[in-house]
Amino acid sequence: FPFKDEYFPAMTEYLREATKGTGLKLYCQPDCFDVLPEGSDKGSALENLCSLLGIEESDTLTVGDHINDYPMFEKSYISIGINLPDITKAKLNVSSLGQALEIIAALTDENK
Repeated sequence: FPFKDEYFPAMTEYLREATKGTGLKLYCQPDCFDVLPEGSDKGSALENLCSLLGIEESDTLTVGDHINDYPMFEKSYISIGINLPDITKAKLNVSSLGQALEIIAALTDENK
């Protein structure tokens, strides 16, 4: 997380060079950077987590706010997007984290 927006270009260039040929992929976010092994994404991470915990994907709920969350949304049963550029990717779309938490609380109450 850069302290100042003007640091982003230099940090982006540095990280692009540092990850070349390493098998890592750089994802530039609006306010930070993600570095993941090539071929992995949040969808495969959710699959692996479900497998490790013995949870069905049909029992998952995910929340995300950027395009790197789209693969995760495809795997989860309920997906909540916050201010997404493509609102069709998540099953539910809201404009704030508070709204997402309200939905989660309501769903939790329904399943008690």
